Amino acid sequence: MTQVAAAPPLFGRRYQTGKMLGQGGMGSVYEALDRLTGKTIALKRVTGLTENQNFSSPDDSLNFRLALAREFKVLASLRHPNIISVLDYGFDEQRQPYITMEIVDNAANFVEAARAQLPDQQINLLIQLLQALAYLHRRGILHHDLKPSNVLVTKGEHVKVLDFGLAKNLDEDGSFSGESVDPNARTLLATRTR
Repeated sequence: MTQVAAAPPLFGRRYQTGKMLGQGGMGSVYEALDRLTGKTIALKRVTGLTENQNFSSPDDSLNFRLALAREFKVLASLRHPNIISVLDYGFDEQRQPYITMEIVDNAANFVEAARAQLPDQQINLLIQLLQALAYLHRRGILHHDLKPSNVLVTKGEHVKVLDFGLAKNLDEDGSFSGESVDPNARTLLATRTR
């Protein structure tokens, strides 16, 4: 098992990190205090994308930063009650990217939450999830990592879709933008659009 380095206590001189909330293939998520606004937020330190990157040339580093800025712009533009709000991004002192987003307190993953509900309430949760996915698809965004741990349900039975690390945009012609898309996904999409 790989050991994950502890998060620096301060990111961008603005975010004071606290306890770790979760960890996945793309990085670790921490509770953090936004010292500018005084609000508690979630801060995701993105490590999965950059561990194998070689930024030996300034061009590679610049291209990566530009790609991250484009992705952040798309994520930050998403406004839907069932999609996590992305707030800010930057790079820490080790040149690792991070993003900040709204924090979802006391939430259960989608399956755990649905098990505890009556059928009518389960249907309501599913409708909220489908509304979020329909919104994303209208915007030309495919999530690519939709699983119970990336769909949270608050105590108030409000669904939140999160973790867009693998999300991809569809170009106007229906092809994927970006280079890291699974070739099988392209084939599947091509057969579905015929």
